[in-house]
Amino acid sequence: MSPRSLEMLLRLARLGAAVSLTATVAGMLVPGHSLPQEMPPDLLLHFLGFGVPAMFASLASRGGRSLFHAIAIVALAALVSEAAQWLVPGRTVSVLDLAADAVGIACGVCLGRMAQLLLLGLAGAPRLQS
Repeated sequence: MSPRSLEMLLRLARLGAAVSLTATVAGMLVPGHSLPQEMPPDLLLHFLGFGVPAMFASLASRGGRSLFHAIAIVALAALVSEAAQWLVPGRTVSVLDLAADAVGIACGVCLGRMAQLLLLGLAGAPRLQS
């Protein structure tokens, strides 16, 4: 993989992080009566909803402070959107949801970092600098 291809892939990962986090937060703020009757388990939605953006953000980060900022943004979005559900009709705030968010973020970060190291190895590129 060429360095140019790698940089393009990392830019797409940044876009993926932004789009998936936006979709997750928007989905969390939909009134309860507007949700479909048949949904996957709530904790799975929280795990994936914040794990996927964390994975993309981790993949796109340059390590160090960049990785810390990416994780902080996703974690803050999880906390604020969960608290905001208190204001949404038919939705509730749950500590279990926050725990699923945190586990999803941790797993997403690990997967993103592993994917980044794999891609850097394939590209023969030095480690990205923060």
